[in-house]
Amino acid sequence: MNLFKPICHAITIISISAIFTNASHAYQVTFQPRVTVTEEYTDNVDLSESDEESDFITTIQPGFTLSAIGQTKGLSISYDPAYSWYANHAEYDTLRHRANMTGYSLLSRNARIDITDTFLYTEEPLDSLDTVDISDDRTGREPFYNNTATIALSNRFGPADVVTLAYQYAVLENEDEANQEEDSQEHTPSISWEYALSDRVINQGRLAFTRGEFDVADDFERYVSSLQLRWQATRNVAAGVSYEHTALFFDQVEDNNYHIDYPSLDLFYQSGADTSLSVSVGYLWIEREKEDDEEGVLLSSEITQTWPFRRGSFSINATSGYDEDFFTQDNLGLLIYYEGGAIFGYEILEDILASISGSYRRDIFLNTDDEREDTTTLGGVAISYNRVRYVSATVSYDYRLLDSSEEDQGYQENRISLRITFTPEQPIRIIK
Repeated sequence: MNLFKPICHAITIISISAIFTNASHAYQVTFQPRVTVTEEYTDNVDLSESDEESDFITTIQPGFTLSAIGQTKGLSISYDPAYSWYANHAEYDTLRHRANMTGYSLLSRNARIDITDTFLYTEEPLDSLDTVDISDDRTGREPFYNNTATIALSNRFGPADVVTLAYQYAVLENEDEANQEEDSQEHTPSISWEYALSDRVINQGRLAFTRGEFDVADDFERYVSSLQLRWQATRNVAAGVSYEHTALFFDQVEDNNYHIDYPSLDLFYQSGADTSLSVSVGYLWIEREKEDDEEGVLLSSEITQTWPFRRGSFSINATSGYDEDFFTQDNLGLLIYYEGGAIFGYEILEDILASISGSYRRDIFLNTDDEREDTTTLGGVAISYNRVRYVSATVSYDYRLLDSSEEDQGYQENRISLRITFTPEQPIRIIK
């Protein structure tokens, strides 16, 4: 594994953040240690459609979060290494690494700088068992690493007026030779703003440029611009009109170039923490260099609703829209997606919580032959116990079914897990 590049990026960002911490200013330093032990059983360790093999996976994961917070500056670093043992596939045994860093500095009354860096090295193909993430979900157990670093400078020039300059760098590298052609680097500078035209009318916009570089796949340049006018009708309700344009140009195969235009009418509703609705109804134009153009009405939405009751809650969520699948294991390009899910949580006894969850997602990949279509169904049950101080335990069952119109791309997995975490209830104060 070549860790030189991500380590250099991490050192650079941490060095910048070190400037933020000035000993002449009062700050508080806390330390939160933790250890997690996990035992898992999976009936499809490689997430394969035709060659299912079961395995037991034991993982020991120590970790910590170190935070320094001052009046105008802050820094938080967490690191969670883990070693995973496979009962039936010793060749998959891996020393995993997960690290996160966030920092900020208030440069003046109205200006601030924020930095983040996230590093992951693992052989685990799924980023989360209870969600579908096109950018992170994989198959197989070959190790890979990715590192994403961002820096943002924002300046507020009015009560509701702010402009932000940002830059993001991301790298993905695979140890498996079969996936190395998808190794990639992403460079994305951007500028975004929010400006109040009046007490009720707000203008929001963003301009972004992305340079995508791949070891084997075709490099590209992408330009994205968006503009929205939003009218705040009441404290909870807003309406607006927006427009987004995307232009993508490949370096070698220019026939794959395309332009996307998406004008829409928008509706927003927010009621406390229980209800959130964002719905855009627009018309999607996809203009391709060689292939036939596509167009049609598209619903882009993010909806969440929670109904709390005495000993628990029930929540539903729904999302839809269009996206692009780049800088991943597959790099399938432009897609349209629809997703919905629900979760029911209930306190069986004091400190014993149970939950049942399920979701369904449909992805239509527009840049593939015959427009590949994937559907993912998730289901899960979990029971958590938190009665003992410093210790929490969770037993869970997770089911995942991926159906794909492309041969050998689907799979089914059942996974049972026992996770025990040891950590203090409160962070340890090193400097008050």
